[in-house]
Amino acid sequence: MHLAISQLNEKLQSLLNKDYLLNLACGKMSICLYYYYLSKKYNNKEFEKFAENILNEIFEKVNTIHIVDLMLGLSGIGLGIRYLIKNSYAAGNINEVL
Repeated sequence: MHLAISQLNEKLQSLLNKDYLLNLACGKMSICLYYYYLSKKYNNKEFEKFAENILNEIFEKVNTIHIVDLMLGLSGIGLGIRYLIKNSYAAGNINEVL
């Protein structure tokens, strides 16, 4: 793996404290998508597990979001989840999940 990717991963992992935002634009949903992508690209189960943990945390805390817009709210999280299911990164019925 490239040094730049390793450095980016270190930076992203340092951002993922309990209070970090959940949104698609600059939050845990975007980091989750990134790690699922890396898991397939490099066939790396560690990245996949990391992405799963982030997604589980999003599911646990999604009820704290009261914004509906795409970039900062529930719509963006829903779009991210739809992408994961549609591209076989995660399994589930999109209608039930949303």
